[in-house]
Order: sequence, then structure tokens, then C-alpha cells
Amino acid sequence: MKFALKSRIPKGFGSEQGKTVLAKDRVLLRLACAIFCVCALVFVCILLWETQWKVWQPFEREPDAGVGLLREKLAPAGWDEPEGMFAREYAASEQFNLLILGNTEGNLTDAMLLLSVNPEVRSVALLSIPRDTFYDVPGVAAPGKKIHANYMLGGPEQAEASVHETLLGIPVHAYVVLDYAGVAAIVDAIGGVPMTIARDIDQDEEEQGYHIHLKAGEQTLDGAQAVSFLRFRRDYADGDLGRQEEQRAFMISLLDRVSSPLQMLKALRAASGHVDSDLTAGDLVFLAKALRDSNEISAASVPGEMKHLDAENVFLYYIDEAATETLLRSVYEGGL
Repeated sequence: MKFALKSRIPKGFGSEQGKTVLAKDRVLLRLACAIFCVCALVFVCILLWETQWKVWQPFEREPDAGVGLLREKLAPAGWDEPEGMFAREYAASEQFNLLILGNTEGNLTDAMLLLSVNPEVRSVALLSIPRDTFYDVPGVAAPGKKIHANYMLGGPEQAEASVHETLLGIPVHAYVVLDYAGVAAIVDAIGGVPMTIARDIDQDEEEQGYHIHLKAGEQTLDGAQAVSFLRFRRDYADGDLGRQEEQRAFMISLLDRVSSPLQMLKALRAASGHVDSDLTAGDLVFLAKALRDSNEISAASVPGEMKHLDAENVFLYYIDEAATETLLRSVYEGGL
């Protein structure tokens, strides 16, 4: 049996008739490409629009007993408005600040990070806010005067207000609260997160409900491994500050993985039911573009010192305001 291949070159190729046919084909091809691009754009816009209504479904959060009595004592609104140096030197800045909160079952924030994007110089900075940072809530005893308790006391708005006040009046434009199940789902959806593990980790935390068994070296963490790695808090030379450094490294790798529109859409779909946020579709497009266009993501921890209060037998982290001001100026001027 013989097979004949049909030529795709029109008869009379090289003649005026052939050139006319080729010209028409080119027009049709361009038209088809244009239609495809428009359809693809519409599809992405629809998915992003649905994101606002379907993905940002908050997980169940049961307020702590007595929250109603505390609300009137909490910091006032206005965390999205600049104060201090941010209202003077940086009043015209287009900086966008996103508060990222890692939620636990007890409604304490296990991680507090501020993602700061400067679109003018294409810089992105990730700042860790130590969980034990001192924040004075009137009527609350010393063990509760920690910044990570604010989410439990007044929800994401109170957490935003506490960061705004603690970080010298920096505006907080939006928040994302994500639980550990959401972290695992996102990591699995995007195919894992590459990490370099500094040392062997072999720990079973029965009370905390997680197990971690990782060898030192470069590897890609799946969802379960990522959650265990983020929760692990033993044997760090600098205590919780060392853990925060690892959390920042993980977040930078994760953000790098979701910098493409397709990967971000995968992450958003996986986060459904595990995330609470006031980000809009426009914010998501802006962040995706910023992550894609940035040269690198710089990272640091808010400077300060851990102190032990003997009377209350509690450790509190007190920020160094002068050093924090220097750090935040660097963030707003394009680099740490």
C-alpha cells in the first residue's frame, strides 16, 4: 500500500495566483491568532474575577472568648493610611504592602510577614515580624501583649492595625490569612517548592501533630513536608528568629514558583476554602507582574531584642525603632 503526501504549497506557487492564496492564508492565520489571544485573555480575566468570589472564601474562625469586650480597646482603623515618615517623605510612593498571616488552629498567627512591592524600581522585599514582638493592648496581661495575638483578639483588621502601629506608621494595603492545609494544597498544586535544607531534621512532634524527616541538601518539598518544615521550631541557634529566617527562604522560593500567571492560577484554585483575604483581582495581577519583573526578592527581619520579664516570666521582643526606620527606608528606596 502506498501513501501519498499532499503538498501544502498551493498550485502555481510563485505565480500571482499562488501569492494571492498565500497572502489570504497569512491574513486568516493572523486573524485566528488574534481571536485565540483575545479568548485566552477573556478566560484569564474570568478566572481572576471568579477568584474574588470563589477563592477568597474564609475558613471558619471562632473568636476567642471575651473578644467583644476587647474590641473597643483595640487600635483604631487607618492602617492603610501612611503616618510619620510615610506621610512625609514617602507620601507620593506607589509602594504596595501586603500582610501575610499564617494561621493556626488556635487562631494565633504562627507567621507574620510583610511583602512590600515597589513598582517604580521593580523591587520586592519580604520582612519577618517576630511573633513575640511587644504590642500593648490595654487590659491584656503581659503574655498576651504579643503582636501575634492580635489576629485572635480582633481578626485580620486588628493584625493590620498592630503592624501599622509597630512599624512606625507604614500603610498596610491588604492582607492574606492562610492556614496550614492551604499551604500544603498550594505547594502540591504547583509541583512542590525547591529548598536547601541546612541540616538533617528528624523529629516526631506528637503533641503538635506533625512529623518531619528531611536530609540536608537541595530538594523539592511537597505539601506535607513544607508544612512540617514551617512548623518545626527546635534546635535553631537563634531560637524563633532562626525559624523566621527559614520561613522567609521558603516564602521567597514559593513566590518565585507562582510568578507565572498559570502557576498563580493553580495556587489560587488550590487555596479555595483555606484563605481569607481582601485582595482584589487587580491586586493579584499587579503582584504577579511585580514578582515576574523583579530582579530578586530581598528579605530581612524587623530588628530588635528579645527580653525576659522576670515578674511575668515571659519573653517579649522589643523592636529597635531607629534600626527599623533605617530598614524601612531601604525597603521604600528599592533595596535592603
